Parts: sequence; structure tokens; C-alpha cells
Amino acid sequence: MCFLADDLQKFGQWRAEYTYHLDRSAAARRLIDELSADFRYRDALRQKEAEHERMTAISRSDDTIKRYLDAAPGGMGYAAMAKRMRR
Repeated sequence: MCFLADDLQKFGQWRAEYTYHLDRSAAARRLIDELSADFRYRDALRQKEAEHERMTAISRSDDTIKRYLDAAPGGMGYAAMAKRMRR
């Protein structure tokens, strides 16, 4: 979530590190293929793939990122998250 990380960096506060890879490595693709072959993981992987596709689409513009975060329930929009993380 680099948009939050950029904001936090201004304050010199790093409480957590999170990395989301839009592009999967060859190793990640192999693992997904392997897990997909196991019926115990198939449904969860389909759900995660749908989430990944949604987040990929959202990440394409600052406007869609802001709308996504601003629509978060319970004060979890961008401004509220950034404020909490600055504490």
C-alpha cells in the first residue's frame, strides 16, 4: 500500500511493512498451480484470484484507489487509516 507508505514516510514512522505484488513471480505461479490441483485449496484460490483481479483494476488509478478506500466502513477510509498510523 505505497500510497499509505508514502504518507507515513513523511513522518518517519514505520510500524509495519506490507508488499503486494501485482505481477506474480514464476515461483508464485508454480505454487498457485500446485495448490489449484488440490481440491482443498481450489475454492479459496478462486476467491483470492477474484480479489486479486479486483485490486489490480482498482490500483490502476489514484481516483479508483481513493474511491475504494473512502467507501470503507467504520472510519477505515484513507484519511482515518493514515491518522491512526501516525500515532
